[in-house]
Amino acid sequence: MIEALAAVVILTIGVIAVYHPLLKSLVVLNDIDSRLEATRLATDELWLLRNNKARLKSIALKGEQGQLIGSERVYDYIVRSTPITEDQILNKIDLAFSWKVSGQLKKIIHTCYVEISAAPRT
Repeated sequence: MIEALAAVVILTIGVIAVYHPLLKSLVVLNDIDSRLEATRLATDELWLLRNNKARLKSIALKGEQGQLIGSERVYDYIVRSTPITEDQILNKIDLAFSWKVSGQLKKIIHTCYVEISAAPRT
């Protein structure tokens, strides 16, 4: 009886030792998938911002925040614009994405520089 119990304990420890790295790798793959999706959404959002000058001018005044829906989760974002030049034509755009995975807050920030053209000269 004791030999059987010892065999079960050793077998259980062996199974746990084999499956622990597997489970850890699944967590890491899920994190990578979330970051890739957030990066794709951030890139899409930055391209939309670069092509929408009116929205950029609004963000330059007060910022913007909202949510984007990914395939498996909802991403919160905050967009901030900071003028780089005195004439406020060149702006630095920071787009911060955040989401929760297993109670942990994950975050990435993308930055780009955008020219907000001044009023047309006559």
